[in-house]
Amino acid sequence: SLASCPLPMRLRLSLLLLAAVACTLCVALTPSPALAARHAKTSHGRRVPAGFDLALVQVVMRHGDRTPLTAIRDELTWTCELAQLGTTSAQETLTLVERRLYRKVYLPDVQVLPGNCATGHLTSIGAKMQHDLGARMRSVYVDQMHFLPATLNSSLIYVRSTDLQRTQESAENHINGLYPPMTDNSPDDLRVVPIETTDLARETMLANPTYCPALLARSKVLSQTPEFQQHVQQIKPITDGLNQLWNVSLP
Repeated sequence: SLASCPLPMRLRLSLLLLAAVACTLCVALTPSPALAARHAKTSHGRRVPAGFDLALVQVVMRHGDRTPLTAIRDELTWTCELAQLGTTSAQETLTLVERRLYRKVYLPDVQVLPGNCATGHLTSIGAKMQHDLGARMRSVYVDQMHFLPATLNSSLIYVRSTDLQRTQESAENHINGLYPPMTDNSPDDLRVVPIETTDLARETMLANPTYCPALLARSKVLSQTPEFQQHVQQIKPITDGLNQLWNVSLP
């Protein structure tokens, strides 16, 4: 969804990418009559209001398609094709020139899921979903509106993710779609992109009872409301079908 949101202060960042559990797009507008004509271009049929200048875009997104969190239907075999390459360094800044990269490989046939996939990991389909989404954003905010520069600038983009491999990989693929890596070793290409995170116990991008002790009690009250019970009955044919198809027990 696209909506206007107030800024408590003028931020230097142009794009905040948050890989979590929701999918919203918040666009901040600041008055700028002189620049109104420049932003008369549309995006999905929407137009920046006359007299305003686009100042900030916040993208909050869920991870892409993933493997199950628990084993389902023993006859299924899961094959993961994504390669995770990385290195560890105590240096504050890191370049990939003449450095060794390590590949994380899950041993086949000893995982919870039959095959070589860990539970809850991003699939190749999920990676492509996020890459395509980033490419779509590039066509709007770089090519059409010229809001973001053509090359990746770390001072204009802030990436925040929960401390889960699938959300971090989703953020990586989204950035690669928004700013495809250059192949000519151009000095303008940002080689290392920081993805900020925190321990899950201190995470505020997820429903965390540690920071909101009333969350569980409120959720219990909500689940007992007539509206929620009506919703449960409406989707019961779907959950029953999934329970039978996947040999699981959905609430």
